Amino acid sequence: DMDFRYDFDWRNFNACDDILSKSMVINSVRLTPSVGLSLQQDRNTRHRVLFGISVMKELGANPASAVLFQDENDEKLKNLALFQKILVYYDFKRSTGKANFEPLAGVFPNSYRSGYYSRSVFSDIDRIYNPEIEGAMLKYGTARFKYELGLDCTSSKAIERVLGYNLFTSGEYSPFRWGSI
Repeated sequence: DMDFRYDFDWRNFNACDDILSKSMVINSVRLTPSVGLSLQQDRNTRHRVLFGISVMKELGANPASAVLFQDENDEKLKNLALFQKILVYYDFKRSTGKANFEPLAGVFPNSYRSGYYSRSVFSDIDRIYNPEIEGAMLKYGTARFKYELGLDCTSSKAIERVLGYNLFTSGEYSPFRWGSI
């Protein structure tokens, strides 16, 4: 699998005097290649174990951070900060004639989310700077019904035992061919 994303968001405004959003320009490129093993159990069932890496470059910025490294101009470390996160996940997919069932677990790309989510739940900053789900997700769909449920571990500190989770869900039902709820 290969996931490519280019984000350009020009936020050079100051209408609220930095109360709601800071003025900034987001200009970044992200590449997330994954390789793995796929096993076709039968005609309708597939198992996959994938390994990948998330690589991100904010265009115009030095990838090495002075916070992470003593000398951000050291050529050996300059591109090390491009590698954001290692992905390891299991993807099971079962398709019958009328329904699809797909659970995922591990650290996997956010592109597996297909439901509608309000920007107040998943902001643009989350979408750009935290594009992986660390947890599990369950997807189910038919021709007229789609549902997904996920759990994303957003933070953890082993010493202090501080954990943060996002539980997210999205559903869509189309009782008629011309509309959905």
